[in-house]
Formats: sequence, structure tokens, C-alpha cells
Amino acid sequence: MTNLLNKILTTLISQSHFRLSILPFQKEQDTLNKVIYLEHKNLVLLLKTIKDFCRKESISFVFYNKNHHQKNLSIVSPNIDEIAQLHIELLASERLVRSKTQLPTKKNACFLWNKIRNVKIFKNNFICLIGPDGVGKSTIASVIQQDPPSKPLRYKSVFRRSLTYKVLYSLQQRKYTSKNNYDDLHPNAVLISSLLRLYIKSILSFFSTKKILCDRYTNDHLASHLRAEAPPKSSQKISIKSRFIPAPKTIIQLDAPADVILSRRNELSEQTINFLSHFYLESSVLIRPNKIIYFNTDIPFEDTQKLTIKLLSV
Repeated sequence: MTNLLNKILTTLISQSHFRLSILPFQKEQDTLNKVIYLEHKNLVLLLKTIKDFCRKESISFVFYNKNHHQKNLSIVSPNIDEIAQLHIELLASERLVRSKTQLPTKKNACFLWNKIRNVKIFKNNFICLIGPDGVGKSTIASVIQQDPPSKPLRYKSVFRRSLTYKVLYSLQQRKYTSKNNYDDLHPNAVLISSLLRLYIKSILSFFSTKKILCDRYTNDHLASHLRAEAPPKSSQKISIKSRFIPAPKTIIQLDAPADVILSRRNELSEQTINFLSHFYLESSVLIRPNKIIYFNTDIPFEDTQKLTIKLLSV
């Protein structure tokens, strides 16, 4: 884990678009700790870089939204024996510090305005599983549902049962071979159709005595052409759209190398799988759940249960 963490940090420092300051890590109770001061706009790039290393090494991580300018990231080895902690402080670009002797003091007005503007009004108590077909959603869902019991929710049923969706789809039904094909090529219409019912279910989720395990989430409708022959692409103005999406308690992104996923289920192209690996993480950060779990399922089956429990408890 120490070598992996050093490789990640060396890569970050060498990339010119990153402006960051890193404090030396300490080892406490088998945990490696580092503090990173980072420009707010580079958070997604930081997570993508870490994700690329974890994807190759069959390692998972947990990203915790402590508050608007403080984040925690725990990198967990497959055998759950080693954990590396990254404490991320997000700063405005002109206030980024470059040494541990220069500590931030007072947030400027621009940073306070960004904090107020990005306050998430709509939230829910969901645990959402996202990932391409063949990545292992059914296996992980069965582990999560064991103890304590959870209430399953299919995200597709949220928007497909809405009156708006039924009307829009019926008007263009002849042009498409299936609802999946329509959903893929009209993500904006599907997202709008889902929001009202999603708001209602989000409110009810806080009164449920069971945790709600949601199969997929709105991430799929912030992109298009995921199943089409054309290259997949993210929606325009994705950051604005994500503000209206209720933030779940936890989003679990299931991922693995493309060849591993294709060996399990050959439905999507390698290009689409690699696109989704980045896109699911980026869109989840914009939706801003309390916790994002990046779960690399390229591990022995017998390790799946204990790693799932560990990641949920971090």
C-alpha cells in the first residue's frame, strides 16, 4: 500500500494541471495518512487519477464528503488489512498553499459564495449501486441485503411509471425497438420524467425503518449513446442538471478492467466500459452524496463479502 500511495502522489505532482501541497504521511494503527491541499476545480481529476491506479491494482476506495471544503479518502486493499487515508482540503486557486508552514487562515468571499451556491437542497437515504452490466451488481446487492435487511428499489421503475414518461414514450414508440433504446437516446426527457417521483421517494426514504438499496441511479441519464453504435458522451450542462438530483446517502460505483467485465457479460463495447469508469465517478461527485464507494470487483469471490462490509463501514 505504501508503494501504491507513493506512485499515486508522484503522478499527481508530475502533472502540470495539478496545483497541490502534500504533507508527509504518518503511520498510525496500520493506517497511512496524508493531507492534500488542492484547488477545488481539480477534485474530479484527483479522484480519476487515483481511480485509474485502483482499477489496475484491484484496489477500492471510499470518498467521504465531510463538508464543502474538506473531504476524506480511504484506499482499502483487497484483503482489507491495509488502509491509506488522504485528507483533502479544497481551496480557491489564489489561496493554495505549497508547504506545511503555510496553513490556510480565512476563506475569501468567492469561496464562501461557491459554498452557498452548491448547497444540496434535495437528499435521500438511498444506497445506490451503479456500474456497467457484468460488473457484479447482483452479487454485491445480495451481500448488502443480508444484514440488516434492506428494501430494494429499481430506479427504472421510478421514471417508467411516471405519467410524463408514458406520454413521451408513446409519442415516439414506433421509432425505437425498446424502452432501453429510447432511454439511451433521450436522457434529458427521462431525467425530467423521473425527478418528481424521485423527490417523493426521497422524502419517504427518511421515514423508512430499512435502508433502501437502489439498483442504478440518475447517472445513466447524464450521458447518452451508452448502448448505441455512436461513441458515448456526457450531457451538456451536466453540473447544472446534477444540482436538481437528490443526493443519496451512498453511491457505490462497481468497476473492473474492461476485459474482466466483457468476460462476464459481453453487452457493452470496451470503449463504453472505459467511458463509464470515468463518467460514473465524475457524475457521482457532482451529485454529491455523503459517501462514494469505488468498489473494484476484480477480486476473488470469497473476498467479496468481507470487503463489502468493510467499505460500507469506513
